[in-house]
Amino acid sequence: MDTAPVIDRIFAARKAAEIHVRAAAADKAFILLHHAVNLLLLLSPRWMDDPDRRFVLSRVSGLAEDAAALALTVGRQVVDAAAILESGRGVVLGSVLDGRDDVSQLQRLNPDLYARFDTLRNRLFRSDWSDLDETVSLATEKSISSQVQRRQVSEQYDALLREIRSIDPRLAHFQLPMGLGELQSLANDSYIVIVLESQLLMQTFAIVISRSKIHHLKLNLQGVLVSWLVPLFRRCSDADLRTMSQAGQVMTTGLVNLWDHIVGPVLRYIKDLDIENLRPVKEPPRIWWIACGALSQLPLHAAHPTNRPGCMHRAISSYVPTLRTLRFAREEQLSFLQASGAYGVEDEADELYECLSSVTEAVVKVRQRSTAEVLQTVHKFDIVHFACHGESDQNDPSRSCSTIATHADRLTVRDILRETVRSSSRKTGMLFLSGCSTADNPASHLGDECIHLAAAYHLAGFSHVVGTL
Repeated sequence: MDTAPVIDRIFAARKAAEIHVRAAAADKAFILLHHAVNLLLLLSPRWMDDPDRRFVLSRVSGLAEDAAALALTVGRQVVDAAAILESGRGVVLGSVLDGRDDVSQLQRLNPDLYARFDTLRNRLFRSDWSDLDETVSLATEKSISSQVQRRQVSEQYDALLREIRSIDPRLAHFQLPMGLGELQSLANDSYIVIVLESQLLMQTFAIVISRSKIHHLKLNLQGVLVSWLVPLFRRCSDADLRTMSQAGQVMTTGLVNLWDHIVGPVLRYIKDLDIENLRPVKEPPRIWWIACGALSQLPLHAAHPTNRPGCMHRAISSYVPTLRTLRFAREEQLSFLQASGAYGVEDEADELYECLSSVTEAVVKVRQRSTAEVLQTVHKFDIVHFACHGESDQNDPSRSCSTIATHADRLTVRDILRETVRSSSRKTGMLFLSGCSTADNPASHLGDECIHLAAAYHLAGFSHVVGTL
């Protein structure tokens, strides 16, 4: 019922979908879960505080993957499955992009609507509402709580989005998931590969997007194997030097399984596609991996067959949290060398400075003393090497951090996203995060939200971010 709490409606849809799947009625299950994905913005609205949003979203983890897998199973267009994943994953990070997306087309086609949209967007996505007063028309009484004020602005923002989409056919998909043409244009001369696992169907799929077509592959990777691989790689990354030899053997087993069940079939398909399009093979293909849920914890780029060269020799791999973050990074158009006071990084910074200063004069080495200095300085340079210690937080990934000068002085994901919302600066270039766990999200209940340091810096405007699992 539409009057029931949103979370109850989503739970009911998932339970009913399970029943339909067992009854071989996947088409009915898809309709239910597709509707459930569309409820996510009601479950986790823009006006809600981020900790509350993460909590409610953790209760519906895997919903988008189940709905997308059902879409592929019942024969829906592959672009529809990709749109479902975009709507149901990275919801919190998507709100950051809502405040920073390029809306120049709206400005060009309808300056008046753009002015209204820009005003509401700035109000909605500002991080501090404490200074709102009676000059803000939506806040008629100063005693109204900031969350109520934000909710009112959010409702006006949503209403304006509907007006924009209805007023001009060229804006019909304004701020909506990308269509087929946009996805193919986004791929350009590279490939975008979305890998997803459905716990409901116990099946794994890969969606391959290229300039010429968008296609999906059904992979021979069962959920049982995924549940074995994820802790296996985590145990290897946590191994100390005394067990490194054993960890290496276990790691090799895991990488071979990744090749056999995911990466190998994808690369074979891409090779066939290159041949089909008569594309000259001058260099390995560029692949943007989008790994969903638990699969995001797997090192797909390092997969290899037994005793033979693997993905690192056959493709140039990068990871992005969502299609939208990839588009955002490419909209930006960037030297900087940085070290903290943590043990070992001074030597690393000195060595890099010596190497780079011999080939260019545009190198600066800065020893940061606080998180505030980092946030102020990082905007000034194009290429940043950030030498520091990193930690991931299993319970709250927004608290994953880089240690700056002392163990108590930490730059968290939350700090970076807060600064991203406040700042209007746009930049491009490369950030190298030389620290542990900077691209790791160990919080399985928030696997769809892609919350880690590398993703946060990606949203901050860096086109390329190098992190570690």
